[in-house]
Amino acid sequence: MALRYAESDARTFAEALQQLGGVSADRVRLILDSDAATAQRTLDALSATIRREEGPTAPVVYYSGHADATALHMRGSHLPFAALRRLVQGSPASLRLLVVDACRSGGVSRVKGAAAVEEFAVNAPGEQVPEGFAVLTSSAAGERSQHDAGPIVAEAAPELDDAALYLPAGRRRAARAAHGI
Repeated sequence: MALRYAESDARTFAEALQQLGGVSADRVRLILDSDAATAQRTLDALSATIRREEGPTAPVVYYSGHADATALHMRGSHLPFAALRRLVQGSPASLRLLVVDACRSGGVSRVKGAAAVEEFAVNAPGEQVPEGFAVLTSSAAGERSQHDAGPIVAEAAPELDDAALYLPAGRRRAARAAHGI
């Protein structure tokens, strides 16, 4: 089933990067209606480009579409969240941002709702999260994402001296109430 707003959301995000973030058009790759193999090749090519460049870079990877708790669903193919994380984390950039706007997208971030506590030592075997890597998702691993037909407001955030995207919280709450969640 095609999503009504996925492609327009991707276009809006790309435009915001250019208009508010100062990213030149030749540095934005907008890939619509592609499969998992194409996405993997694109992310590999992005990493190769970053390796050749001098100076700081910060790739922003944005996905809007279908997913389940373990993978993105892309044109009849699946890109597992573990593979997506490896592709983005594997970038040689010092800062990497992954934004996933899809149902059950929280599966890519592993943890939601952490709270600050006193410092303590942790011996956690397994994969270490590299410094400079952040994930933003539209839902937890078991949640469906909702889309409000209202506009996504893109504006400068002067108090942060930076650009930001805002979806007014009131619209989000109204959409959830309308769907009984």
